[in-house]
Amino acid sequence: ANMNSRGVRLTGRVVDKRRRPQGSAVIEVVQEGRSRIADRTSDDGRFAIKLGERPADGRRRGSLHVHDDIGLAAAREFVLEESTPDVLDLGTLALVDAGPLTVSVTKNGAPIEGAQVFIGTQTGIGFGPFVSDRNGSIGPRTLPEGPYTVTAYSDDVWRGEADVVVSGGVESTTR
Repeated sequence: ANMNSRGVRLTGRVVDKRRRPQGSAVIEVVQEGRSRIADRTSDDGRFAIKLGERPADGRRRGSLHVHDDIGLAAAREFVLEESTPDVLDLGTLALVDAGPLTVSVTKNGAPIEGAQVFIGTQTGIGFGPFVSDRNGSIGPRTLPEGPYTVTAYSDDVWRGEADVVVSGGVESTTR
C-alpha cells in the first residue's frame, strides 16, 4: 500500500495551568505552502486535524498554536516527511502565560504584502510561515511569553529580522 495515499492527522491534548483538559481552545495550524487550518479542542481538550498529504520528497515544516480566551497559549513545531505516520501525536500541550505579537513588514517605509514571516525561538525552527496582508501585517498572534526572533522574506529576495520579547498583557510590535 502506498503510504502517501492517506493524509496525516495531527493529534494531541490541551490542558490548562492546573493540568485540566481545556475545551474550546482555539487551534491554528500553519504549514509551508499550505492554507491555514483553524479548529477548536473538544470538551476533553483533544484535537485531531487533517494536515493533508505527505510531501512526496523532502520535508514540510509547520507549527500548531493554541490559545484560550484569557491570555494563555501554547505552541509546538512539527515536520512532515514522506515517512511520517498517519497519526502525528504532539502529546499534551500545557497552556502558559502569553502575550500578543503584531508584526509589520515594511521595506523603505512601504508595507510589503505577501511576505513570509517566521517567529523563531532559540531552540527550534520557529513558528510559521505566516503571510503578511496588504498592510504588511500579521497578528496580533497570541504566543507563549519569551524571546523570539522574527524573520520576514519577500519575493524579491529581501530579508528582514528583529528580536522581540513577548510578555503577558503587553502588546509587542516589531517592524
